[in-house]
Amino acid sequence: MNVTNIKKEPLRVASVDQLTLEIQNYGLDNLYPQTVKQIASASGTCMSCLETYSNFIEGKGFADVTFYKAIINNKGLTVDSLLRLHSKDFSDLKGVAMHVNYNLLAEITDVTFIPFENCRLGLEDDQRYVSKIALHDDWQRLKRRTKMKGISKQTIDYIDIFNPKKEVVLAQIAFAGGIDKYKGQVYWFSGEGEGVYPKPIYDSVITDVSTESGLSNVNYREVRYNFLTAGMLIRKKPKDNSESVPDENSRESLEPDGFTENFKQFQGDEKACKIIDVVCEFEEEAPVFVPFKTQKIGLEFKETGAFIQSNIGKRFRQPQILRADDVSKGFGADVMNDAYNFYNSITDVERRLFERIYTEVFSHFATPINPTNDYSIIPLKYIMEVDMTIKPKKPANEPITEPTS
Repeated sequence: MNVTNIKKEPLRVASVDQLTLEIQNYGLDNLYPQTVKQIASASGTCMSCLETYSNFIEGKGFADVTFYKAIINNKGLTVDSLLRLHSKDFSDLKGVAMHVNYNLLAEITDVTFIPFENCRLGLEDDQRYVSKIALHDDWQRLKRRTKMKGISKQTIDYIDIFNPKKEVVLAQIAFAGGIDKYKGQVYWFSGEGEGVYPKPIYDSVITDVSTESGLSNVNYREVRYNFLTAGMLIRKKPKDNSESVPDENSRESLEPDGFTENFKQFQGDEKACKIIDVVCEFEEEAPVFVPFKTQKIGLEFKETGAFIQSNIGKRFRQPQILRADDVSKGFGADVMNDAYNFYNSITDVERRLFERIYTEVFSHFATPINPTNDYSIIPLKYIMEVDMTIKPKKPANEPITEPTS
């Protein structure tokens, strides 16, 4: 088949210049990262995979304990906390960001975490270089209040992109009007390459992720709103005379909307196996019980759910046992060790990537917080808890004593 005849899929992340705000949109509506995170959060399988992926990227932390525990800003943020936040951001969106401040010697004095979804690329110059990162903590305008203004150039922070060269930093400080007015720089990294918005690892299976959420909704409606082994009793209308007065419930059932209200209250898991009462208009009709036929979720739904979970897990290349799936073989030490070793090899690329990122930033720190200059991350290792309690052995020749009354 000729490649030109194959149906072309639209771009996952279309980036267009928004001249009004002087940014490059992250998706056509500028909300791609927020949207995919919302979709992923509704999928139990995807969230489980993301958590495992993040944990293996973070590993057991940096090998240099001094660096791992170092405080890196005046709010008390430590390197291990920053690594944990970055690991989650990278697993969610395949990108990381942080803000750095300098002193007059062009040395980094503090580092602050920035949620990657808050960042937008500035416009390119004539050399196709992006010099600014635009920051806003609410691109969706979810936090907007009556007295707050919408998104505009006045509510966005435009900060220079990371460049630790001394002459560049000093020139930026001078241009800002002094160190007190200088906003620092933003280190922005994309797993897709420089100046390109990244897509998360689950982007190619985003339809499966959304479908799993839909299947959960079907199960929810089946239990909470469907009929469960029940029916309705159709009976004669009571005679209208002074000796036979309908009780309160009967009068309600004769009202025009009485049946509708009764019907609504009858549905759901808490009303299962109950009978709905219906009064006939004509006296000659005999009482009859009409059972409801329940539409059960078929085998195809279960097969679809298993297929979708498998698709999502395969995209992350995770052994099923790491997300507590298909554990019929048990949690044997050998099985778990093999799973850990396999996934450590898969995520080794990400850990080495983080080693380069943290080297780029913290090698310019004002104080030597990494004395060994070792920025490597220790991989996770499966540790099986063993009962080390020493129990005294009973002598083989100890006589058996009969209980005394």
